[in-house]
Amino acid sequence: MRGLLLVAPVLFSCLPACGGGGGGSSQPPTLPNEAPTLLAPSGLSGTAPNFTFVLAVGGTQTLTFTANDPDGDPLQWQVGVDGGAATAAGISFTAPATGSTLALDFAAIGNPAAALLTILVEDPKGGIAAVDLQVVRSGAPGILGVTPDSAFAGKAQPVTITGSGLQLGGIATTTASFAGTTATATTIVDDTTITCTTPIGVNAGAAVVAVNNQYGASALPSSAFTFYSYPPALLANDVRVDAGDATALELARDGDVVHAVWLEGTGLVHRASYDRGANWSSPTMLSGAENASQPCVIVAGDEVTVAWVGDNSSILLRRSSDGGATFATVQRLDPTGAAVPVRGPRLAQSGDRRFAAWLSGDAGSGAARVRTVASADGGATWTTQNLVHDGGANQSNVQIVADGSDVQVLYEDATTLAFAGVFVARSTDAGSTWLSPQRLSSLGASASAAQFAGLAARRYAIWLQNGALLLSTSGDRGASWSGSTIELQGAQGGAVTAPRLATDGDHAYAAYVVAGTAIRVASFTLVGATVRQATVESAVSNSAEPRLAVVGNYVFTAWREGDLGDGSARVLFAVSTDSAQTFPTPTGFGDGTAAQQLPRLAVDGAHLLLGWTDARAATSAIFVNRSQ
Repeated sequence: MRGLLLVAPVLFSCLPACGGGGGGSSQPPTLPNEAPTLLAPSGLSGTAPNFTFVLAVGGTQTLTFTANDPDGDPLQWQVGVDGGAATAAGISFTAPATGSTLALDFAAIGNPAAALLTILVEDPKGGIAAVDLQVVRSGAPGILGVTPDSAFAGKAQPVTITGSGLQLGGIATTTASFAGTTATATTIVDDTTITCTTPIGVNAGAAVVAVNNQYGASALPSSAFTFYSYPPALLANDVRVDAGDATALELARDGDVVHAVWLEGTGLVHRASYDRGANWSSPTMLSGAENASQPCVIVAGDEVTVAWVGDNSSILLRRSSDGGATFATVQRLDPTGAAVPVRGPRLAQSGDRRFAAWLSGDAGSGAARVRTVASADGGATWTTQNLVHDGGANQSNVQIVADGSDVQVLYEDATTLAFAGVFVARSTDAGSTWLSPQRLSSLGASASAAQFAGLAARRYAIWLQNGALLLSTSGDRGASWSGSTIELQGAQGGAVTAPRLATDGDHAYAAYVVAGTAIRVASFTLVGATVRQATVESAVSNSAEPRLAVVGNYVFTAWREGDLGDGSARVLFAVSTDSAQTFPTPTGFGDGTAAQQLPRLAVDGAHLLLGWTDARAATSAIFVNRSQ
């Protein structure tokens, strides 16, 4: 580009300069200044002052705008345009420029683009003329990806498609299709993003995702999106991933890649699957000579972070930057040499930032407190530990959520009052300092089993109180919370136990047990503050250990049904496709012959992977199963 001057859009004409008069003046009257007139070249559509110019991406052309001034004044041209948009559209010009013409040159480009220009011509006395020119470099839209990359056949699911040239300044009429069937509820967010809903008339299997407009079409390979049958069909045979004496399984998933960590005896083991659980890497022992316990794992792309407790007195961590192929050496997050009891590590991530929280201190003497550390470089280095708040009594059940440098911890605190409460503390400087905690539960009753979840600026907290399940919400990253709590499930039908929480931002979902035998899911919707409850399973056998995952309209839940003591306990699951309004009949899976417990969910789109601890082997074992 030869030059660029950014100006604000202006009116097509302006008021002329005015002269004053006085009685008896011998000077001739000052003639009013006349604004210049601006002529647009041929080949444009629209009428002054708004024009549109469409040119194929491979075309070249020069547009020449002409102006004249009735007073014969010299003229100066200026152009207002975003520099990045002009470059993408192949536009070059010289501005400011003088004279009666302004030339815009258009070079051939590779991808469709759009740019809005304001072209202005002005005389020295302030007379102005201007037009707006919408430039569209037309061509087939590009498509880069679709998220999530799977859905259930016949069950509509919101998805986001990314690409290029999707909007073209509002000129393009772009649609999306799956396996040749047009998507519904399509919104062109901008030139790079479409949101839509998968069509229901598509069979299970691989599907080509395409975008098209009046200038052409582009598509992803069929391997990029899959429609799965509904309800999910899991494999007939379960897959064992441990070597024996295993427990404490935790899963983390990012797309096709699943990371599993668990305890084998006193050691901590990691394995990864890069094909949605079909095959697994060789096991890696992450711990050393210490007695490992309480593992947790998070993943973001190739960045994997695993933390655990060593010998009940140290918070240890290892990280991988290559998808779990190798791990860096062990890091200790609590002070080296300390002999303080620790437990319950939790991890959170946001971009390159990593956060860890845990409980430090002897609970038997009332000294357990929440401590945190932070990393700004993906976990390569960590800050020294910080105390969140000392309420003078034991703290427990810490959980953590982060968005950039804004981080919150939720915990239960016995306080110095008569009843244990649920508290949230917030840091706006990546954990360097902590604001005073806010109590979410009421003062007149003990609260327990708190859960915490958040996405973007929205935060949700749930807890048990007097046998009921309560909810509080925040729309500003925990700076303020709803003035009154919301009852998700009352205690009238039996006490609520074992709640689990998940969110997609605008909705909160809680899975829980009622009266020890029924699995229910409650949903809370911000619009209208609506609460719904759905019964997933209500057999007379014992229900326990519910788990929950949410992807758009799909709500996945798994739990343990039956008694561990008599070997009848089995993991069951059910998937709702209407935001937890209804659930199908729960199903089991695989070839289990003995007690199962500790279910874990790893979900991507409509693809489900389940892990659990199984008693069918001579020692406790870890098994997984997945969608076909």
